[in-house]
Amino acid sequence: MKARILLWSVISALAGFLFGFDTVVISGAEQTIQSLWGLSAGMQGFAMASVFAPGCVFLFFCGMMVLELIWIKTMVPETKGVPLEQMQEKLGITLDDPTEALPAGEASNRTGGR
Repeated sequence: MKARILLWSVISALAGFLFGFDTVVISGAEQTIQSLWGLSAGMQGFAMASVFAPGCVFLFFCGMMVLELIWIKTMVPETKGVPLEQMQEKLGITLDDPTEALPAGEASNRTGGR
């Protein structure tokens, strides 16, 4: 399951990169825009970068998602099949009142509003 999420993250990142790259270079829009508006080399570069930028932003966020998945895979302890009470005991967390750790509004919601 986790490998599948990583695979889809990479595919999404590549799709965002190729979308931005395709709309500017592969489709031939670059020469058409330059000749149509009479752009200098610097202005043409700026126009192409502004079209390519959304793909870079998408790629950045996909990369961050992959880094989060790697962080969870390597740094977060595995807790499958271990009850929360047992994890609290192993970590040395003790709560006398179960509602002690909840915010004030949440405690009243858990006790039926009393």
